[in-house]
Amino acid sequence: MTTRFPCTPGLPRRRLACLAAIALVGGGAGLATTGAVFAADVYPSKPITVIVPYPPGGSNDVFARIMAKEMGEVLKQPVIIDNRPGASGTTGTGTASCPLRDDAGSDDGL
Repeated sequence: MTTRFPCTPGLPRRRLACLAAIALVGGGAGLATTGAVFAADVYPSKPITVIVPYPPGGSNDVFARIMAKEMGEVLKQPVIIDNRPGASGTTGTGTASCPLRDDAGSDDGL
């Protein structure tokens, strides 16, 4: 039986965890190798939240905080670490997989 998150009906838990890991590693490698930013507008315009699916003080938390400090300096935006421990990382991964609502300008009735 495959466990699925309510907001990701088509992705099993293992595939979702792999995608999250690839995004974290790929995003860090991209920031480390990029020398110039080619953007018309200031991006990101809001604080960045990094969800760590493990408790504070562990190696994952320390790594995320080091990455957040570097990201904040490069992007000139605050980076917030949000630790969501529980269920061997499933709680934090489920939180990261659900999109945030941006209520500004949305009138779709949801």
